[in-house]
Amino acid sequence: MIISQKEALLACLVFVAAFFAAVNVTGYQEYLVADKWYYTDFLFIVAPLAVLVVSAILVARYKISGSHAISWILFFVATISWFAADQIYSYDNEYYQFSGPYPSDWLYIAGYLFYFTFALFYLKPRKAKITKNAIIVSIAIATCFVIPSIYFVHNKISADVEVLLNLIYPVLDGMVLVPTIIAIILFFRGQVNFLWISVLIAFVFSVAGDTLYLIESYNDEFRPGSVADMFFVWSYVFFAFGAYSHIRLFGRSSNVAS
Repeated sequence: MIISQKEALLACLVFVAAFFAAVNVTGYQEYLVADKWYYTDFLFIVAPLAVLVVSAILVARYKISGSHAISWILFFVATISWFAADQIYSYDNEYYQFSGPYPSDWLYIAGYLFYFTFALFYLKPRKAKITKNAIIVSIAIATCFVIPSIYFVHNKISADVEVLLNLIYPVLDGMVLVPTIIAIILFFRGQVNFLWISVLIAFVFSVAGDTLYLIESYNDEFRPGSVADMFFVWSYVFFAFGAYSHIRLFGRSSNVAS
């Protein structure tokens, strides 16, 4: 029996949720894989690796010519940056005893900037189709996602450097949401493909994860295996399926500017 892409996506999301639930129920702190490594950390290897594989395929197919080729190279570099950051995050928390930024923070931030540039290059061939209203609506929606985090920090008198640093991530999420939402508007006009629906959902989960992480870190409640971590893994899942859907579209059409 061949399952559809939507069924596979749903199955992956359910598996991730069940895995996190099982780890928390059994007591993740009592069953470490190694020092400072938890079972849920494996998902931060597998999930971004899946995104790396599909984005590498897209880079190989588009080569290095044109805006779309450059955009997928940037997407690939962004994924590498996030993957590297995920792998050294635990090391940072164990050996860097200061308020930050950690080395992994620089990689995470670089990944956002690479992704933002990817979105701009992807939309470049369609800039004539982008209206001022679409830009205003996108900025307004993106701002709504960021407001809860800003409100939380604003009301914390004792917010330290680390809390303020963690605030950067929801703000960066809002920044990259702007071109993503513009792409969604074009999607409903039939001018871009399903990739952007997946990317939007991925960043919604990323915003949710960053906001929860900000709150839990401030209250000293964040632990590996939290809901925030699950949202981050779900984000990778949607990135992977979005890029995979673009590969399938590429294979069905000779028009690589889809």
